[in-house]
Amino acid sequence: MVFPDPHLMARILTPELAVFYEAYYAAKGIKLIKGQLAKEFKGDGKVSSVLLNDGSSLPADLVVVGAGARPASGLMKGQVATDKQGGIIVDGSFQTSVPNVYAIGDVASFPLLVAGGQLVRQEHVTNARLSAAHAAKALLGANPAPYDYQPYFYSREFNLSWQFYGQLDSPDRVVTWGSLDEDAAKASAAPNGPAPKFGAYWIRGGRIIGAFVEGPTGDESHALKVLVKAAPAAPADLNELKTDGIDWALNAKLASLQL
Repeated sequence: MVFPDPHLMARILTPELAVFYEAYYAAKGIKLIKGQLAKEFKGDGKVSSVLLNDGSSLPADLVVVGAGARPASGLMKGQVATDKQGGIIVDGSFQTSVPNVYAIGDVASFPLLVAGGQLVRQEHVTNARLSAAHAAKALLGANPAPYDYQPYFYSREFNLSWQFYGQLDSPDRVVTWGSLDEDAAKASAAPNGPAPKFGAYWIRGGRIIGAFVEGPTGDESHALKVLVKAAPAAPADLNELKTDGIDWALNAKLASLQL
């Protein structure tokens, strides 16, 4: 795997979380090449090697490119309001700056209520589905309440399955819990190895605004979703989050949230 960032999945994983996944991938025989870009594909009729931006070359007979995407809003340029990244600005019903014209899914820059109405785009299938349903209600005259989305990401690879709820941007502190060192990763990657369980809480302004978990049960996922939605105050002693881990979101300390 070749990627330009200093560690794996840098948009979501902190360096501490990345240690586990990088060690796990390595134990599965995957070589990670960090801080590099594919500059050129070489071959005669089919690819035989990939030239990287540092001048090194990798042999290859198949290349999978994960380059991300940009909002395809060019068709609407000059006709509707857009943000600096090209997202089409919409209101809480997904109506654009032009009455009766709506934009949904990845291209829509909508007010994220849990972030005080900050305009965001969410590149996730859950948002694509929910934004479409919300806009349809508005188009049908149902006058729905402003879109109240909970940011959510997940991934599954090998026997791993992680989820993230909430806001990733600009945390003051990220508190990790569970075993996520290289030894734990190697043990989990072994045949019939133990299923890993660890996670982290994102804290900003003294409140919990995001939560990451590897290997959650359904109840644990639900608890984190409700927890982050409520954005409760983090404990004065942040070591509670590290020692209690997922139990902090499940136990009686959060009974007032009716988890």
